[in-house]
Amino acid sequence: MLVDYHVHTLGHGEYVNSLEEVIPFFREASKQGLAHLGIADHTQLAPRRVVSALRQANTYFPEVQLRLGFELDLSRDTQAEIEYALSMPGLDFVIGSVHYIGDWLFNSPALKDEFKKRDLSQVYEQYYSRVLSACRTGLFDIVGHLDLIKLFNPGFPPEGVMHYAEPVLKAIKEAGICVEINTSGLYKPVAEMYPSEEILRRCYDYGIPITFGSDAHTPKEVGRDISLARQLAKRVGYRQLATFSKRTRITVFF
Repeated sequence: MLVDYHVHTLGHGEYVNSLEEVIPFFREASKQGLAHLGIADHTQLAPRRVVSALRQANTYFPEVQLRLGFELDLSRDTQAEIEYALSMPGLDFVIGSVHYIGDWLFNSPALKDEFKKRDLSQVYEQYYSRVLSACRTGLFDIVGHLDLIKLFNPGFPPEGVMHYAEPVLKAIKEAGICVEINTSGLYKPVAEMYPSEEILRRCYDYGIPITFGSDAHTPKEVGRDISLARQLAKRVGYRQLATFSKRTRITVFF
């Protein structure tokens, strides 16, 4: 079974969720053999979501099940933005992510040189401490791109990544949430999925459930390399996958 629970039909705001715009997302999902298409637009764009267009587009591709969600940025979103998104009807899942350290949007190509100006150990500590705090909020179901801080391949702190990731994995386990295998990292300088296989193996040791996501912001990216995510999951030892309906996790074999 293949699913993609991390798709942005509104992109970064350049789309408007017209029927003509969203149909290609479903067409690609069908082409990729996806059973579920999880729409996880950024929280700030929630007022622009057109659920009727998404549901109408879905009628042309009944082999794909629509799942409605949002991606919260717990390092940036305002309380009002979060409350608005979470109050929308028909919500199936929520992704929680961290993209900022203070005012630094660390995944922005325009700001990648900031890594050279900062102590790498401090950067990793700041990032993972924010992910840790987010996981304790109880606001979301899926941890998005868990080790995103690596995307520009800045290197690793001398104490190792697990020094910072281990407490986060314990918090994820305690919170009963799952981790996505996000394929978009394959197209970044780091050239590997999020999280790394090292972290994913520890997720497996903890019994943390997983799901799959492409982080698509255009139709052509929907379902991209999800089959590789499945291969990675199986290599680590996983045989089950988390899916969602009405904020309830449903485990299936894949």
